This record gives sequence, C-alpha cells and structure tokens, in this order.
Amino acid sequence: MIRSELQGLRALAVIFVIINHAFPNYLPGGFIGVDIFFVLSGYLITLMLLETSNKKFTTYLKDFYSRRIRRILPSALLVILVSTIASSLLLGPVVASDTARDGIWASLFLANIHFNNLSIDYFQSELPLPILQHYWSLAIEEQFYLIWPILLYVFLRKGLPIIVGIGLVTFASLIYSIIELINSAPTAYFGTLTRFWELGIGAILALRKIPQNRFISTTSLGLLILLAFIYSSQTQFPGVAALAVTTLTASFIATSTSNSTIAAQPFVYVGNISYLLYLWHWPILQISRLYTEVTGLITALLVTATFLMSILTHHLFEKPIRYSQLLTKSNKRTLFFGLFGTSITLLTMVSLR
Repeated sequence: MIRSELQGLRALAVIFVIINHAFPNYLPGGFIGVDIFFVLSGYLITLMLLETSNKKFTTYLKDFYSRRIRRILPSALLVILVSTIASSLLLGPVVASDTARDGIWASLFLANIHFNNLSIDYFQSELPLPILQHYWSLAIEEQFYLIWPILLYVFLRKGLPIIVGIGLVTFASLIYSIIELINSAPTAYFGTLTRFWELGIGAILALRKIPQNRFISTTSLGLLILLAFIYSSQTQFPGVAALAVTTLTASFIATSTSNSTIAAQPFVYVGNISYLLYLWHWPILQISRLYTEVTGLITALLVTATFLMSILTHHLFEKPIRYSQLLTKSNKRTLFFGLFGTSITLLTMVSLR
C-alpha cells in the first residue's frame, strides 16, 4: 500500500499537468508534474524491487514485469486504441494516419525516441502537437524499468556499492541533460539518458533512511507549487531547472510520513486515478481542439469529462484486470495477455495507417 501523502503528491502532479495543458496561462509551469512523477516512480519501483530481491533472478524479473504489465499496459493500450479510432472518425485520414503511426511507437513504449526523431519541440512548436505525444514520459519510465531491476539485482548480489553506482550514473545523466539543453537538442526533453537522472534521484532516496521533518516537507511542497507558477515555456528545461523540481520532490518524499497536508482522502483518490487522468486528458483536449474551436467553458467541460472517463476506466477496466485472479496467479498468463494486447493494438494501428 502506497503511503497516503505520496498518493496526494501524485494527485498534485497530475493536476499540475492537466491545468497546464488545459489552461496554460493559469499555471505555465505545470509541466513539472511529469518530473515529480519521475522521482516518485524511481523511488517506489526501487522499494518494490528491494522487497523481492531475495528471490531467484528469473522469478524476481517475472514477478516485477508481470506487475508492471497488469498495472501499466491495459489502460495504455486502451487509450491508444480509442484515441486513434476517434481521430479517424472525427479528424480525417491524414490525422488518423499520423496518430496510428504514433500509436505504434507508443504501444512499444518508444514514443520518446519517435518524437525526438521528429524533432518536435514540446514548448515552441507552431504545428498541432500529436494526440499521443504524452506517451513520451511513459516510454522513459518503461525503459528505466527494463534496465534498473537488472542493475539493482546485480549490485545486491555482488555486494557492490549501490549508492555509488546509481549516484555516478545519475550524475552523468544530469550532466548530459545540461549539455543537450545548451545545444538546444530535442533529446534534452525526450531522451531517456537525459531523464534517467530524475528517476535515479528517486532510486537513491529509496536506499537511504532520512529523519522525518514536517517543516521541510511542507516547505518543499509549497516551493513545488510556487515553481509551477514561476516556470513557463521560456524556462530552460529540464537541466538545472528540473534539478530544483526533483530535489524538492525528493525532499518531500523523504520527510513526509508525518505530514498530512495532502494525505486527505480526495487527494488520495485523485492519486489513485492519476495514471488514467494523465492518459486521457491530452487526447480529449487535443482531439477537441483539432475538431472545433474550444472556449474556456468547453475546456472546463473537457477536463470534467477527463475525470469521468478516468473514474469509469479505473473501476470498470483497470482494477478488474490488475487484480484479476486469473492473471495474478500466473506470470505466464500475464505475459501472454500483455503480448496479445500489444499485438492487437499494433495490428489495429497498422490497419489505420
């Protein structure tokens, strides 16, 4: 069970992102919600891996990837399918074809590489942004999940200094991120190696015990909210600006056990559906904007629709699959289910190209 205040932090992160995408003038730096998610993911995944690291290597990996498949894959594929079909019905063959192409990369969790190759500028592009562009961050997380479990297991089994190892990799990734940002390369934003350090900070945090401090956790939370208002599309990001966000996020996570500031039940519930809110919000907003002129009132209704879709998907689709006894009792069935679902999605995307 994830701590309530961390679910609350997830809620805050996804609210940042949604407001930034729906009403950018009100929260110009809301994109930092993704960076908060990165640190949280590195932290929580490392805790999970440490709890199961005493198992045989094959069992350890099968258990981990089976849980990831049940948690991540069904909803991700569902939104890709619905978004592409909606694009085909509402926006015509050209947009549908482009979305299907993007859906192929998104289904394979390689969207960040794809959008990087297209040289898409997250902040400055004058062209309509892709309907599945937000899958870039999911791709980075999944690529991290491919590497980190193996490295962590090797470190633990060989008695290597984990903190030193991940610390060096994290620092090298940060430096690379800064260099790419200076060079104005799209890789700075979409690259796995330029973002690895953010998840690495979370991983390091999971390996250390830090005394609780309510003042530090509350201050960190307040400063994160402040940065969401101060940062904008003109901010050089990620680089040093992201370092401030990730440091404050780590500070909050490390010292927040006794802090109930965002541990209230409404925040926890939004945190529970934060993944679905992230998946649904961008296609709903972007398809609507490409289909017709969208006013502030309509945008507010679209955000409401995002919450309704996320709630319905959570209770009627996500949870039944994630906790299905048929899948939880068999890693082989889960792996087959993941392969089958991905194959169906890819075939659909190819047919719509």
